[in-house]
Amino acid sequence: MFEKPATKNMSLIHKALKKAEQEPLDSTRDRRTEEEGGLPPGEMAVGKPSLKSQLTPRTLVLLVLALLSLAFFTYKQFSKNKVQYPLLQANTAPAVVPGQGPTSSDSGSAPSVEADELIKQGKEFYKKGEFDKALDIFIQANAKAPSNADILNSIGLVYKKKDDAVQAENFYKRAIAEKSDCAECYNNMGVLKMSQGDMLEAILYIKKAIKYDETYSDAYFNLAVLNDTEGNFRQAIDNYKTFLQYTDSSDNKLVSKVEQRIEQLSE
Repeated sequence: MFEKPATKNMSLIHKALKKAEQEPLDSTRDRRTEEEGGLPPGEMAVGKPSLKSQLTPRTLVLLVLALLSLAFFTYKQFSKNKVQYPLLQANTAPAVVPGQGPTSSDSGSAPSVEADELIKQGKEFYKKGEFDKALDIFIQANAKAPSNADILNSIGLVYKKKDDAVQAENFYKRAIAEKSDCAECYNNMGVLKMSQGDMLEAILYIKKAIKYDETYSDAYFNLAVLNDTEGNFRQAIDNYKTFLQYTDSSDNKLVSKVEQRIEQLSE
């Protein structure tokens, strides 16, 4: 699941941008470093420095990622086939709206008719942003089907939206325990770890999501942005391309931005 890149979810990018903006500007020397991903410095200006010449390579990369993140959020928010992603943190990622991610043949105990109705109600409250009501409904559904991984994952998603990382992780892990091949659950755990700044764990979980669903486009996007942010540009290119291969996006702006980023990284 991808999380809506709202203020909280975009905190890592915002912090990084703020830090970059506070760095001394220097348009007279090459600031290319391994830490900044080896990107070329801004062009030298003649006379009055241009905005481009005042931006450091690190700032430019983060700005591009921010634009990609916003484009991805827009795509998820208005997609007809999927509800908005609860993600992209700086270093990225989205989580999936309850029940909208990849599915497997085994989802734990099947919910009863009553539990199924509660799940539908919970999803509606979730989509409206009424997370307290959604949580109450999902907990009722969980009482009817305590071993259903999709319900446990949904509860984890709501807790993540309520900024309760401890409970979110607890329910994601319970969901995985009930459904070991739950790609959506692993992706959501990756998003959670990204929001906590644990990039290594985030990558491991997202790669597991891909292991259980090799066509999971959102996981490839998350992994690409992580690679991009960490300066692993070759891997980022590969994962952006795979995202484009499997995405069902009808958002031409998002596709265009990803294609532009691939072109920039390939130069």
